Amino acid sequence: MGKKLSFVIITLVLILVALPLSIAVFNEVILRSNAPGPLRLAAVLFSPPKDLYEPLVTELLTITDGRAEKSIIFRHKYRRSYEVGILLDRFEPYGSDIYELDIVAHLTCYVGGELRYSQPPIKVESGRPFFAKRSGFSLTFYEVPKDLPLGEQINCVFTMESINAELIKEHGPAYLYVKKMSDL
Repeated sequence: MGKKLSFVIITLVLILVALPLSIAVFNEVILRSNAPGPLRLAAVLFSPPKDLYEPLVTELLTITDGRAEKSIIFRHKYRRSYEVGILLDRFEPYGSDIYELDIVAHLTCYVGGELRYSQPPIKVESGRPFFAKRSGFSLTFYEVPKDLPLGEQINCVFTMESINAELIKEHGPAYLYVKKMSDL
């Protein structure tokens, strides 16, 4: 009886110590792969990489007459979902206010000169901002294709056909960003 209890206790200790420790050691490997959801969840909960949610790109948008076009180059470091949005430099939103955005935009991405991703028009009439170091609005999201190698250079063109000019005038300048979304 004593040997079985010792075995169970040692096994539990190994599982409770070794599993989180190995997840912490291999967290980037797990998040860069197409690992199953529970393993990804454990990696994010126990030991997320420091750069997991840092923007891949943050570029100034020059908006003239409510229009802008910006070419951006970046490389994915992790799998799954990413978001594209706009940050505003002088923006301190109040609670759950909804802001008129009137955004119509397009996002087209190329890998090696070949069209890889073209989104239908992004139309955002209004929205609630997110709160961070710089606040702003998420416009769209996408999944990194499973057959796209991580680290591959991606060239995207973001074309904005319209935006609420008063919002930019009052809270701008505006920046385009691309960043990893939570896997939770």
